[in-house]
Amino acid sequence: MQKSIIQVNLRNKPENETLYSIGIIKFDNNVSGKEILLSLAAFQWSAAFSEPLIINLLLEHGAKVDEKIPVIEGTTLHLATSYGKEENVKCLLDAGADYSQTDYYNTRAFHFATGYGHLEILKIVYERGSHRYINQANGHSNAPIYIASIIGHGNVLKWLSQRGAKVNQPGINGATPLYLASAHGHIGIFRELLNNGADTHKMNDMSYFPILTASENAQLEIFEILHDSGAFVSDVGAQDNGTCYHRVVCCSHESLSDHNGIIALLAGEGLDINQMNNADISPLYLACILQKLKHAQCLLKYGANINQMGPRGNVDVTALVAVPAIIFGWKVNAISSFRPRNNIVSNSSTPANAPKGVLSSVRRRGRKKYDIEAK
Repeated sequence: MQKSIIQVNLRNKPENETLYSIGIIKFDNNVSGKEILLSLAAFQWSAAFSEPLIINLLLEHGAKVDEKIPVIEGTTLHLATSYGKEENVKCLLDAGADYSQTDYYNTRAFHFATGYGHLEILKIVYERGSHRYINQANGHSNAPIYIASIIGHGNVLKWLSQRGAKVNQPGINGATPLYLASAHGHIGIFRELLNNGADTHKMNDMSYFPILTASENAQLEIFEILHDSGAFVSDVGAQDNGTCYHRVVCCSHESLSDHNGIIALLAGEGLDINQMNNADISPLYLACILQKLKHAQCLLKYGANINQMGPRGNVDVTALVAVPAIIFGWKVNAISSFRPRNNIVSNSSTPANAPKGVLSSVRRRGRKKYDIEAK
């Protein structure tokens, strides 16, 4: 088929970075956001931008309704669905377009309608046979209800759930729709999922419960709903097996009032504010490591122990041995649990709180003069 000289600039599409990561319109390797131009046949272009009269004219002259589009390997139905062309979708289906066709990422028109929030088109393809795909995952392991949850299409999610979509079906990385709503702060979707039986205790493959996710994303309102719905504030998880306190401290969002609100709620529930993670790091210690002043202030306000020790052996005192003893009035052989085998004192005057790179060089110099061993 002859290709049109008109090229579709994909950056004119409804833009949403999330769509790339879940396999909706992931054109080639366009995660970087670079401009990619698709060369389309006139018929394919018309499916996205024209009207049924022109589509039917081209069909009468031999256009193939299901011919694959280069690069994305989708069909005209994928394009019409993505651009919200309801009448064009009907026209293509009437002409025999195969609703089961997938693109390069095993994504059907049903997923596209969900991802772009086109509810009326979703209803059309559903009634024409796509109902069988209501719980079908695409090539990124994401079912339609997962896609609606992460992007935030509440009307689409409600419609899907009313027709039997599985609210606890996990997607990529084992994340459930409730997990996604918790992370992204989609309150309406979150409530809809709970009303349809979403499991508040189901964690993803990274050992995150929804309440830990809400904590790490400073979603105070969702945190409160989870708490009122029976989620355990004592849940621990993630790579460090930390508490909700740890997750709040790790949050990169700037909504400090929500951070403080979650910490206050946790403290009010009697959750141990000094509980360590599996690296023996308390929430306050973590706040200090991450230089989170406001978090440290809030934790101290609710009783964090300022004298609680951190991980054992996390500070190498060898560098201190290399500092002239007269500076601190210490005896070199009395520093911590280490002692030198001789009485040679280094000429280095590097302070003990010097940057790590400096201390490393001091340690190397020190070891030339000291043979350090544990008592």
